[in-house]
Amino acid sequence: MSSAAVRAARRAARVLTAPFRAGTTSPVRRNPLGVELLEFRETPATFRWLGGLSNNWAGYAQNWTTVASPGGPRSFVLPGSADDLRFDGSISNQPAFSLGYNTSTYSSISLVNNYTATVQTGTALTYTNFTLDAPGTYDPIADQTVTGAFTWKKGDLGGNGPEMTIRGTTATITPGTGVNGTLESGVGLTFAGSVVATISTGTLQFNSTRTITLTGSSKLSALDARLRQGVLRNAGAITLLPGGFQVFEAKNLDSDLGLDVQGGTAHMLGGGTVKFTGAVAGIDMVNVQVSDGALVIENGTTLEVGVDAQGDDKWVHVTGGKLASRPVNQAVQPAAVIKGRLVMTGGQVVVSDGSYTPQIQGHRYATLRVNGTIHWTGGTYKPSTDPANGATASDVWEATKLFIIGAGAVIDPTPDVGPITNTYAVLKAGLGITGDGQNPVMPQLDESWRWANGTAFGQKTWSINRRAPD
Repeated sequence: MSSAAVRAARRAARVLTAPFRAGTTSPVRRNPLGVELLEFRETPATFRWLGGLSNNWAGYAQNWTTVASPGGPRSFVLPGSADDLRFDGSISNQPAFSLGYNTSTYSSISLVNNYTATVQTGTALTYTNFTLDAPGTYDPIADQTVTGAFTWKKGDLGGNGPEMTIRGTTATITPGTGVNGTLESGVGLTFAGSVVATISTGTLQFNSTRTITLTGSSKLSALDARLRQGVLRNAGAITLLPGGFQVFEAKNLDSDLGLDVQGGTAHMLGGGTVKFTGAVAGIDMVNVQVSDGALVIENGTTLEVGVDAQGDDKWVHVTGGKLASRPVNQAVQPAAVIKGRLVMTGGQVVVSDGSYTPQIQGHRYATLRVNGTIHWTGGTYKPSTDPANGATASDVWEATKLFIIGAGAVIDPTPDVGPITNTYAVLKAGLGITGDGQNPVMPQLDESWRWANGTAFGQKTWSINRRAPD
């Protein structure tokens, strides 16, 4: 064999035996090149709306981007339950509607930065935070629930019959910063749990007879605000704390809604005018109704319920619960005023309601004045008397027109101990005190009290004093 052939044979042997060198007993196997699939892990993210692909915001992932830029890449996954949905006018003003969802919960939904289009939801959704701060419209077709912060500064809430329930800690509605100072709602708003809500400086207008409902221990403050249409309904049955727990408070409120107090406390703050000129629950003449809980009017405040087309006064109707005026911390107490007709068929009237200190006030009596007629056929009036500040110092319940009294009326004074000779004027009327119907009767009195100045109807003042012991 030639030397060249020997060298070629050796080279071939080395190639064939290479996999078995260095103590190996089997050939070395190498996997082909490829892409390894990793486990998918979802991280909470902010999804910004781009739209354009049929504008179905819950059906097409490519309608979204996770980049804060109009030119951002389109997403390949839909927003999940831990994600924030942001409809941002600086990125896109495409409208958005839904045909179906891959989840019923989101972290937040926001309409911001001059977003001018409509976002429509097709089924019930729950999200932690909600912000409507753009001139566009959020239009839920089904009920919505907010478990965190609710903020509404601009734009409209659309919808046709659904409810938005806010169960978080705060809700802020500031129409003053909205378009022309008006926010419009086609949905009912329910403040539940212990949410603290504020409507201030502007007009909240309901497009139909929607309601604002307070339940649990929620609190709504309407300050320098206007509410249009619908019914303001306070339906929360809660435990009242000492001095009153305000679940609704108002000052300088101009509302063509009605007020229906079914529980809790509606508190008209001192020094303002609060108007409710819309009917409650379809009752034509009743604009404010108290069936349970308390309606408290601070001294110096006017509660106004308006008149009908014929000029007759609308009603504040008390069937249960408590109607109270509350003295304020000043030396001279202005009257708490109801401008309208007061009809009382049950419940209780308390003129000097509890949460003030007589030692600070210098007295403990006040006036609840109705600029109109009082028609009292049932329930109890509890005036306080104060002999330490004069023989005639007492609470006064006053009508500027007629004071009509029926058989179910009861006076139950809560006096300090004073001389038998002290006389307390507890009822006054500009046009006289008269009976109800054909059988006029005087209010029932506890046996320790008596009428002090006669029993004739038509008087303008009725007084009482203590009955001398037998």
